[in-house]
Amino acid sequence: MSTPIADFLAALNASLDAQQCLGLSLSRYRGDEPELKKLLIKPALIKRQLQLSFTWRHAQRDIIKNHPREQAIAQLGELLEQTFGAATLFTTEADWVLDCAPGKPARLRRTAPSKTSAPQLAHDRSKQRAVADTRRPYLQ
Repeated sequence: MSTPIADFLAALNASLDAQQCLGLSLSRYRGDEPELKKLLIKPALIKRQLQLSFTWRHAQRDIIKNHPREQAIAQLGELLEQTFGAATLFTTEADWVLDCAPGKPARLRRTAPSKTSAPQLAHDRSKQRAVADTRRPYLQ
């Protein structure tokens, strides 16, 4: 019998394989850093490799670290078991909500997708310019 955390990680693997993963959000932090609010994870193509970008959201700053897929999923499993009480996986097919309240058994729910657009994996994005006139070199 599989656990809800293992099912959540399996849903993450399946969504990454199908290129449907939009991102993850981990909340209800119960660790040693009082400033840490939540952890946001999204897939990104970095140097032509799929990696997961971890954004550690603190009250005053964000720390971003990129990890290879296998290492990121292993770290995510540890974080779900020990450090965070809730996680949401956003995919184009469905959203997966994991609730790991202390003292209660973990629960995994599948809900309707909050976004259905294809994920953007590009790490470097072009800046949206207010002035679109490219004939003048000083506006570029």
